[in-house]
Amino acid sequence: MFEFILVVYITKHSAPEYVGNFESCTHANVYVEKHYKNVHYTTCLHENYIHLPKDLIRRNIKTEIRLD
Repeated sequence: MFEFILVVYITKHSAPEYVGNFESCTHANVYVEKHYKNVHYTTCLHENYIHLPKDLIRRNIKTEIRLD
């Protein structure tokens, strides 16, 4: 299930940006490492503990984790 929400703050004073739903915070952090450079702050929360707009279009993002 994709029940963890990734939120990104691009700069110190920017508004939070919803990125998507992930299987875990580990998956979300791997996604950040691959797709964002110079991000000020990120947070990953379970969807039961964050208020999201009712009209939000949910993005389920599948990220592969390599165990090398």
